[in-house]
Formats: sequence, C-alpha cells, structure tokens
Amino acid sequence: MDEISTTSSQEQRTGIEQVNMAVSQMDQVTQQNAALVEEASAAAHSMAAQGRHCLTRWPSSGSATRSALPARALRWP
Repeated sequence: MDEISTTSSQEQRTGIEQVNMAVSQMDQVTQQNAALVEEASAAAHSMAAQGRHCLTRWPSSGSATRSALPARALRWP
C-alpha cells in the first residue's frame, strides 16, 4: 500500500513539474509576442506619420495619376 502511495506521489510531482514548465514556456512566448506586437505597432505609427509627412510635402494634384503607366504583370523565368 505504501508503495502505491509513493508511486502516486512521484507521478503527481512529475505531472506538476511538467505543467509548471509548460506554463513557464507559455509565459515566455506570451511576453515575446507582446514585445513583437508593441514593436509592430510602433513601426506602423511611424510609417503612418511618414506617409502623412510625404502627403503634406508633395500634395497630389491629380496630374500624376493621369501620366502614370498602367501596372503590368511580371513573368518569372
């Protein structure tokens, strides 16, 4: 009977350790993802600001769209 109890306790301890490791890994991945989202958000805001700056610096008169060449598909070898 004691042997069953000891084996059960060891299995529970091993299971708890595995769960703790998994939760720790998920926490690390979540923190990494949060950092990446923050970086992507900052980059998007920066690009939007740069785009607004370009639009104020070079206003569109409409003539550029009339003289632009149409897009064509590229063929890869």
